[in-house]
Amino acid sequence: MIVLRLAVFFMAMVTFAGSLVLAVLTMPLGLNNAMGIIGAVAVGTAVAVPVAWVVANKMSAGMNS
Repeated sequence: MIVLRLAVFFMAMVTFAGSLVLAVLTMPLGLNNAMGIIGAVAVGTAVAVPVAWVVANKMSAGMNS
């Protein structure tokens, strides 16, 4: 189960963090670019944790039935 959660977490983290980094790079921010990128990766990682938990639980429930 932990391997499934870890795999889903990595896929979700790359997706969320990557899309947020692309959004930050296209927006003109008052901050320097590095702070926006670091913030986007942090938010993407924070969002990926509950997503990985829920998706892995749904996938394992589907495999057991």
